[in-house]
Amino acid sequence: MKKLTTIFALAICALAFSQSQKNEIKLNLLNSIIGAPEITYERLLQNNQSVGISAAVSLDSKENLYFNYGFAPYYRIYFGKKENAGFFVEANTSLTNYHYENYDNNNYQILGWKNETNFGFGAAIGFKLLTSNNLVGEVFGGLGRRFCVKNTDDAFPRIGISIGKRF
Repeated sequence: MKKLTTIFALAICALAFSQSQKNEIKLNLLNSIIGAPEITYERLLQNNQSVGISAAVSLDSKENLYFNYGFAPYYRIYFGKKENAGFFVEANTSLTNYHYENYDNNNYQILGWKNETNFGFGAAIGFKLLTSNNLVGEVFGGLGRRFCVKNTDDAFPRIGISIGKRF
């Protein structure tokens, strides 16, 4: 996990110095409140398109939050008057890791915790506000479907209230 975080941070730094006003870093406040802070990097491609990746990790105990970590690459199309702002539609993927209690069905005993990694596709809609000093705020929501489901739900939410900076 530390290697992935380091690679993600280096990629953001490398892209940050390539061109001005084409990058955004955001923090999802909603996920932070529930114990799984999510940081997002978004690269603006054209006036109305962007790609990005979100990374979240659980800071809570196993008993309180079954989510370990996740990555969500996405593609957005914007319909606002400002460059890459206003109403948007998003297509996303999700790679998540969960843990769950492993039960012995015959004796009804907990044998321990097991991990499961899932992959899925989803869609979301939202709205992004952009201020004159390049601060951004966004609200979004959507759903997706997991394909490697064994012990978790086959649907996943994509929701957030984020703040950040365009640079």
